[in-house]
Amino acid sequence: ARLTKDLTKTEAEYAKLMAKLEKPGYVDRAPAHLVERDRAQQAELDARLGKLREQIARLG
Repeated sequence: ARLTKDLTKTEAEYAKLMAKLEKPGYVDRAPAHLVERDRAQQAELDARLGKLREQIARLG
């Protein structure tokens, strides 16, 4: 149950971040260091989602 809750929370964070990065003009107008930070966070969340899904698959 804990893994499922964490997965749901992480998916929501990922979706919010992706919406921000895909917004027209954000990458062009935002300061480069913020875009870099967001892309790094995207990579972290992507890796975390993969691990969570793998753990849930092993248990289920």
